[in-house]
Amino acid sequence: MDSRITPFIPPHPDPRNVPPSTFEVIRTVLRNPLELWGVPAYREKTLKAKFLNERTLIVNDPDLIKYVLVDNAKNYRMATIRQLILRPILRDGLLTAEGEVWKRSRKAMAPVLPRATSLALPI
Repeated sequence: MDSRITPFIPPHPDPRNVPPSTFEVIRTVLRNPLELWGVPAYREKTLKAKFLNERTLIVNDPDLIKYVLVDNAKNYRMATIRQLILRPILRDGLLTAEGEVWKRSRKAMAPVLPRATSLALPI
């Protein structure tokens, strides 16, 4: 019997290898926006993208995430399209809240969230 421990890998969409068409972008954003991002969005420390005329910065490095979300949060905001899609469903949940509401939500969730988390914000 194999006694090696297999690391936990949470469920996730397979990253794209080719850019989506405009129709695929719309369909994917409505179904599951995480499916939109390609391989570089999961491997690079930072990645700049433009979607529906909004510039987005994807941050994967834990120190940069802390800088954006904690140390310098006032200079960043959630993407308008993200808020339009998610806020009616999630209200002021962790994925949509900003400012003090986000801080309270994040503090409450801290014990169950991993330290190394990815984030995408407009720039």
